[in-house]
Amino acid sequence: MRDRTRQTDPAGSTRKPAASTRKPPETPGQPWPTGGGLTPSVVLTLQRTAGNAAVAGLIGRAPPLAGEFPHAAGNVALASPPVVQRGLIPLDAKDKPGRLRDDERTLKVLLEANGFQLVDRQKARSDGAHEADLIARLNRVLAVEAKFESSDISPAKRRKLRAQLAYEYDSLTDAAGRYRDDADADYDAALTAAAQLIRTVNPTVNELFKSGNPWKTAKPTIAFPVRFARLTDAEPYAEAVRARYKKLYKGPAVVASGLSQPDQVRLQEEKNGVTAQLQAWRNKQWNAPGCNSNGTWGTSKGGAGAGFAASHLNTRVWAELRTWWYGKEGTYITPSDTTTWSLKKYRKLSANSPLSPTFNYHIDVP
Repeated sequence: MRDRTRQTDPAGSTRKPAASTRKPPETPGQPWPTGGGLTPSVVLTLQRTAGNAAVAGLIGRAPPLAGEFPHAAGNVALASPPVVQRGLIPLDAKDKPGRLRDDERTLKVLLEANGFQLVDRQKARSDGAHEADLIARLNRVLAVEAKFESSDISPAKRRKLRAQLAYEYDSLTDAAGRYRDDADADYDAALTAAAQLIRTVNPTVNELFKSGNPWKTAKPTIAFPVRFARLTDAEPYAEAVRARYKKLYKGPAVVASGLSQPDQVRLQEEKNGVTAQLQAWRNKQWNAPGCNSNGTWGTSKGGAGAGFAASHLNTRVWAELRTWWYGKEGTYITPSDTTTWSLKKYRKLSANSPLSPTFNYHIDVP
């Protein structure tokens, strides 16, 4: 079976290695490095058996980034941590395979179990619309899980319920990672906007010194975004604006660069591969080669079953492919313990349909 889909959006993120992530200000979906030669499958196994606390000290952290939230208590950068997705009960379990774990019936616990630490959850829920959507998604997860309690469920119906539950569950953690990432991106954009506003009043000042009049005049005018009140406060936010101002106007100019020609070719090749596999999935039976017991079809650029051969993409190409995939209707992304990431799509089928409900395209991002 090639459909091994969980290792985590950011995000927010999500996980993410998460949402994540995992994700602005880090690159969307970029894997986090692991220490001590750990592989994703080893981390996942340890996380499933011993919990997130057991792996927290083993996973290396990425360098702090300019757009991260400064902690209100100590102005310490809070990077979005790696997200290791525990997921539903494994399909090979003896008790309740493919079901929701008994201890994951609240949004806090479910996200925490999937590697979203406190700051991740705060970011993911910092926008009211995002929080409402996550709660609605959790309710859909619980509603599907409740259907298993019926005393009259055929094997085919049980299989379809497991596939639907996996979709709702994965969609929730994917959305949480993206919402976390949105918070990072919005915070980063707010810093730049505030610095640019100060620049309009001080066009010849390239650095705002604490003791200087330009900063003393500008600081009281900085509007603190209410959305980030649970993540930082006005004082460290103002300092972050001052640092952003220096980066924008005193440091060397940042030159935006797109994909190189080889990367553009590689991106198009992968898009073609995904499109070809989507076409092949249209009439794929739930028990075709490459399908797991839920009917999820695990595939790759090389195909499924014996032809399985996942692509290896650099982080630049992956970031562009991720954006392209999210632009398609009904798509989501989960970590994969077979490779690194899974591009997924779910379709709701009639009760008697023999088709595979879930598309799962594996990609490796070293």
